[in-house]
Amino acid sequence: MLDSVVQAYLTRDDPRSSSGTFGERATALVRSYKVDLDRNRSALHELRRELSSREHRLTDVRILDLLIWSVSAPTEGRFSQGRRPPDRWYHAADWRRKLPGRCRSRV
Repeated sequence: MLDSVVQAYLTRDDPRSSSGTFGERATALVRSYKVDLDRNRSALHELRRELSSREHRLTDVRILDLLIWSVSAPTEGRFSQGRRPPDRWYHAADWRRKLPGRCRSRV
């Protein structure tokens, strides 16, 4: 299931996914998601192995969803006043830099 954040991310570069019938839009969104998943498969597998070693078991699809959410998160707010986010957020940013394709270009 594609939530509104993932849908917004996927439609930014593909105007076809925001026009047409409901079925056509849904098909375009799923195809776009599959392209991102395939394009980033090796980085997602590496991240999944690292997370598993820390007792966090997630699928590649869930990891991609989380990365899309982190890339789509607003950059203004609590941390825009010169304060920095908690250190654990920097680890996610390091992984995003390793991702090829569209995910990396959004960082």
